Amino acid sequence: MTGEGVGTDGRWALEYRLETSHHDLEATLHAVISALAGEKGVDIKETKLTFVAPSGRQVDFRLSLTAKAMIMSADLVVHGKAEIGDDLNARVTEIEIDGDGMVAGLAKGIIEPQFAKIRGKAYPIARLDIPGLVVRDITVSATEGKVQLAVQLAAK
Repeated sequence: MTGEGVGTDGRWALEYRLETSHHDLEATLHAVISALAGEKGVDIKETKLTFVAPSGRQVDFRLSLTAKAMIMSADLVVHGKAEIGDDLNARVTEIEIDGDGMVAGLAKGIIEPQFAKIRGKAYPIARLDIPGLVVRDITVSATEGKVQLAVQLAAK
């Protein structure tokens, strides 16, 4: 995490950049998904994340994974789009799961209703409770090697 002072409109402001490697984000997702799937008796063998930020407020994602239940395995792909609105709320605007075969069909039947619960729901990411400061802007950038979140704070 890095921070720097900025004075764009004569008011005191600060920008923090949170950065992680693509590899670390992929490994974290693998660990979380593996733990959740393990509760249902499913073993996640592999995950691969593709993450693109075509604009500072939009993220397109694609997560490919190989799941194994008993002797059957399936390749699944979760893909979608998340956006940060002018109200600084994040919303998953698109999210779907695809895959072929019986195991993929079962997984889709279990997972798709969960996606319906989060699709379009506002997640307030600007609710930082820092006395005297307000979040002015949030942007995301992504390359093959890293993912970066920049948060601009300003004096109230």
